[in-house]
Amino acid sequence: AAKAGLNPGDIIESIDGLTTRELNLVQINAALATPVGKPVALSVIRSRRAEPESVSVNREIVPPPPVEAKMLESNIAYVKIPYLSSGKAQETRRQLDGLLKKGASSVILDLRYTAGGEDKEALEVANLFVGSGTLAYLGSSNSSPAQRKPKEALNADPKQLLTKAPLAVLINQGTAGAAELIAAAVE
Repeated sequence: AAKAGLNPGDIIESIDGLTTRELNLVQINAALATPVGKPVALSVIRSRRAEPESVSVNREIVPPPPVEAKMLESNIAYVKIPYLSSGKAQETRRQLDGLLKKGASSVILDLRYTAGGEDKEALEVANLFVGSGTLAYLGSSNSSPAQRKPKEALNADPKQLLTKAPLAVLINQGTAGAAELIAAAVE
């Protein structure tokens, strides 16, 4: 995006002619990501400009950003998970464990604008804070009878619990998919 001259605050109005107004972040990410190597035409609204600008960007594979972890005032561990791709639960465990060993007494888990990712990773992250009980249910009830799957409880593994410290989870309208599993499980 930076190579194409996109800046923070720019609003993508459309992707290859498809308006983004009715799309969620997962759908927007999918439209921007595939097919790799092919250009995508964006209509971008920039601050202080009335008319949208056409921008062409080549689709590339971009590695997911790392988990951000830092100690805030009053020994509060702050952990931001930008995307729940493979390995992010383990990365979160490592980062948070380091902060707990430095004396963190409470945790802020920031899932704002975290959309997409793997459900398995989300459940592993939730299990860091929840040592027993049901994390989520897996199954389908809205599909046709032939496609329905029985509801399966996905339970916490007590051995994976990392901390019982007070926890605040930050979410917003950009929190979607796997990140919602975490928020619901730790509620």
